[in-house]
Amino acid sequence: MKKTIDEIEESQVGVALAADDSATPYDLNELSEILGDIRLLVSQYCIRPTRKKQTKVMFVSSLTIMIKCANDQLAFYDEDLKQSKIVEAFCISSGLYRDDEFWDLIDRICEEMKGEEVYQSLLENRNQLQSLLADAENAMRNCNPIVFEKFFFRKKLDYNDSGVMKRFNLWLYENQPPCVDKLRELRAQAVAKALEMGVFDFAPSPSQKEMEEVRLEIMKELLPYGYKVTEEFKVAYAKFYRFARKSDLMVRMDYKRYGHYILNHFYEFSREQLYAIFELDMMLFLINQEMDRFKPEMAKDLDSTVNEQPDSNQTEATEELFHFIHPSVDDEEGWKIHNEVKRLVRRMSIPDIIKYLKKLNSENIILLPIVSTVAYDELVRMGMPNTGGFSKEHFRKQYHL
Repeated sequence: MKKTIDEIEESQVGVALAADDSATPYDLNELSEILGDIRLLVSQYCIRPTRKKQTKVMFVSSLTIMIKCANDQLAFYDEDLKQSKIVEAFCISSGLYRDDEFWDLIDRICEEMKGEEVYQSLLENRNQLQSLLADAENAMRNCNPIVFEKFFFRKKLDYNDSGVMKRFNLWLYENQPPCVDKLRELRAQAVAKALEMGVFDFAPSPSQKEMEEVRLEIMKELLPYGYKVTEEFKVAYAKFYRFARKSDLMVRMDYKRYGHYILNHFYEFSREQLYAIFELDMMLFLINQEMDRFKPEMAKDLDSTVNEQPDSNQTEATEELFHFIHPSVDDEEGWKIHNEVKRLVRRMSIPDIIKYLKKLNSENIILLPIVSTVAYDELVRMGMPNTGGFSKEHFRKQYHL
C-alpha cells in the first residue's frame, strides 16, 4: 500500500500533540548564537587582555549590552518552558549555566570594572543571566513530558526523507504479497541499521534486568543470514527497547522518553545519526501501517474462540485503541475512554462530538491532532458515519470553530 509524503506527515504529526505555533518574542537560534558569542567574548577578553582602560570599558559595555539582550529573550523563553510550550532543543543554556570557568572569567571582568560607570550594569546583568539560566534548567527538569514528544515531531519535519518511503514502496513491490514474517524481517533490519549508526550510543548502559529481557534469539532469526550479532549490538538493542514498546504486531517508540533522549543529546549526534533516528521512526510507522492490514484477520480468528461478550482484555486483543488517548492515561482507563468514544460517535451529531472531544482534550484525557482529516479518519474508524451530515468538509469546518 503506497503512501504519499503528505499522508505520512498528517498521520504521524497529527496524532502527536499540536505544537504551539503562536509567535514568540524570542528566536531560539538567535538566542543560542548570542549566548555562544557571550561565552566567546568573555574567553577572548581574558586570554588576550588589553592594557588600555578605554578599550576595556568599550569592550565590556558591548558585552553588557549583549548579556542584556540575551536576558530579555531568556525571560520569555523561561516562561514558555514553565508552561510546557517550548518544543526546541536548547542545550547551550544548560551548558553555560554549569560552566564554572565561564563564571570565573566573567567575575574577573566584573572585578576589573569596579569604579567604572559600566560596573553596576554589568554586575546586574551577569546575575540576571545566571538566574535565568538556572530557571531554564530547573524548568526543563520539571516540564511536562509531552514537551519532549512535541520536540521529536517538530524535528522530524526537518529530517523527513522521501527516499525512505520510496525504498519501502520498492520493498513492497518486490515482496508481493507482503506477510507478517517478511515485515518483521524488514523491521529487524531497520532497527539493526539504526544500532549500527550509534543512535543509542548516548543512552545509559542497560541494567542486568534489561539485558536479560532482550529476546536476541528472535532478533537473530529475523536478520540476514551471516549477520554478526556482537555483545555491543546486544547492549544497543537493550537500549532501543528502553524507548520502544511492543503491542500486538506493532513496535512503536515511546515519544516522551525517546524525545527526551533525543533532545538531551541533539547537538551530540552527527547529521547522519539524526537522519538515522528519523528514518527508523518513519520505517516503523510504515511497517506498522502495513501490518495493520493483518489485524482484522487475526481478530476474526480470535473471535471464533471467545464469547460473544468479550472482556476488556479480549477487546484489547481484537481492537486497536483509540489513537488519541493521552499518554498519561493507563491502559485500563484508556479502554474505558475508547468504548466511550465509540458510543459517542455513533449517537451524536458532529458539533456535539467535537464539543465533547475538546472537553476531554482540555482535561488531558485525550490529545486532539491539529489536522482535521486525521481526527476525522480516526473517528470514522471508531464508528462515526461518513455520509449525510457527517461529511469530511462539514467536520473540518466544525473542527476549527
